[in-house]
Formats: sequence, structure tokens, C-alpha cells
Amino acid sequence: MVVNYMNREKVILIGHCWGGQMAMLFSQFFPERVLRLVLIEAVYFSPVSVEYFKQYTREYIDNSITLLEKSKTRKPPVYSFDSAKHAMINARIYGKLKPEAAGPLLKRCLNPIGEDQYQITND
Repeated sequence: MVVNYMNREKVILIGHCWGGQMAMLFSQFFPERVLRLVLIEAVYFSPVSVEYFKQYTREYIDNSITLLEKSKTRKPPVYSFDSAKHAMINARIYGKLKPEAAGPLLKRCLNPIGEDQYQITND
């Protein structure tokens, strides 16, 4: 375990995407070893029974792989700024994003390709 290898009793964890999921799981299993937890676009699994966890996780990963493969074989969609903002707010797995949070996220992930034409570059 990295925390043990680094000879740390308590840590501040920062995780992005799947790394956020790992940091979240670590903090749930070892809360006494976590001072702070910072998650950025973390993948979050909804609570499921132990019996269903393997199937649920496998389906989630398979769906993610399918989405990744599709994104490799087709051109990314083009959005106006307003339609990109609408997609950012509404097209999320775990509920809607607050409109005031969409602006800063869009600044980070919009690639301008023309007059009011953008591609979303989320990873």
C-alpha cells in the first residue's frame, strides 16, 4: 500500500476520475488514516449489495469501455456555447450540475473550432 510505503500515518488524498474512486474507497475503509479528501470529477458507485457489486462494477466498466471505443471511431459533436452548457448541466450520470458550476467547467473543457462552435474535450 502506497500510504504504508511512504511511511505515513495520515494523508490528504486528491483523486481525479477513477483515482477519485480509489481515494473514496480508501477513505471509506480507512477513515482514521485520511485527513482530507479532494475529489475532482470522481466516479461514484451508488450503494449496492455485496452480492451485486461484481456484476454492477463489471457492467459499469464495460459501459465505460464501450463509450471510449465509440469516441475513437466517430467525430466529436459540435456545440454552440449554450448547447454545450445545457449538455454540461443536464447530461450527467448522477443528476444535474448547478448552472453556476457549469461555467468554470466549460472554460476547462471547451475547444473552439469556429464562430460559436465548440467541442467538449472531457476525458
